[in-house]
Amino acid sequence: TAACPTCANDTCTSKTLGCIDNYASSLSLEDWYCTCVPPLTHTPHGSAQACELNECTNADPLCATCAGTACTDNTTFEQGCDDADTSPDAVNDWVCVCPAPYNGTAVGAAALCTFDECSTTCLGPLCAKDTCKGVPGRPEQTCWDPDVSAASLGDWWCNCSAPGVGAKPMAYAECVLDECTAACPSCENDACAAAGQTCFDTDTLPWWLGTWTCSCPPDAAGAPATAAPAVCLIKECEDNCTTCAFDTCTDANQTCRDPDDDARSTGDWECACVAPQTSVRGVAAPRGEVDAELCELDECAVGAHDAVCTSAGQVCEDRNRSVASSGDWECVCGGGQRATGAAAVCEVDECDEGMPTNR
Repeated sequence: TAACPTCANDTCTSKTLGCIDNYASSLSLEDWYCTCVPPLTHTPHGSAQACELNECTNADPLCATCAGTACTDNTTFEQGCDDADTSPDAVNDWVCVCPAPYNGTAVGAAALCTFDECSTTCLGPLCAKDTCKGVPGRPEQTCWDPDVSAASLGDWWCNCSAPGVGAKPMAYAECVLDECTAACPSCENDACAAAGQTCFDTDTLPWWLGTWTCSCPPDAAGAPATAAPAVCLIKECEDNCTTCAFDTCTDANQTCRDPDDDARSTGDWECACVAPQTSVRGVAAPRGEVDAELCELDECAVGAHDAVCTSAGQVCEDRNRSVASSGDWECVCGGGQRATGAAAVCEVDECDEGMPTNR
């Protein structure tokens, strides 16, 4: 407290430090020293260096910001404490650190420790380690720990890697890859559906690829094809199917024709007149317009009917060409006389110029 050449004067107080002179005798000089004011730590003799405040190790009850037992009391595992900056002005920056193999830190409070059993650093007996990696030739799976809290152990899973589907607790999963429903380069990807066919995967193990088949629909005939659409046929004039002709044409004494047997081309069969009948329309009757009246029969064009008339110098006419009307063809004279089914008796007018043979 004195002022003298050898005294501390304001050396300590200017640094917010305390000054101690244990021997106040006039014979004991220059033995004063600066000391840190609690809760700061002590400094060397004869020095006014800055003091330190390690909030983790300082147990002075005057230290309101120190950790005390925060990292050890009421925690599942005793945690470590770390104060990286011990300068007196750096307060409330201490950190609780979870012990290995647990993970977690917290500033100014006890940490929430986690334990990811899928982590490559996990070495405990319940850790996944390489279980989800499987064996050579099989796809590696993903390890998943749904609860990484330190108190939750033995709850990790192996999940199948896409496009495989499946999971298993604490073991390599038996994955399923249905190439008919999954999306992948080797999968069906709607190839069967686009052809109106059904897809079936004969082997759903994820390492057996390209095993899906396309099968023909119930009405069609054709063998299943592997990894491609099948060749499916429907003969709509012969088969029994929802779009087939059945007896529609034959009941009308007509012929059924199917221009395309491909199962994707349905409802395109047509009824055609049976020779020597011809179509009134000039074309075959499409499905839905089948009628015997669409066909006609010119009896003058059949057999020797025309010759019967022409040999008598007459013309053959069939005025009713309905296929249901037969034997009604006629020979017609130049003068208009006609007879059905035979040569007509024609009149002769010898006074007319030119004197035709028949009239």
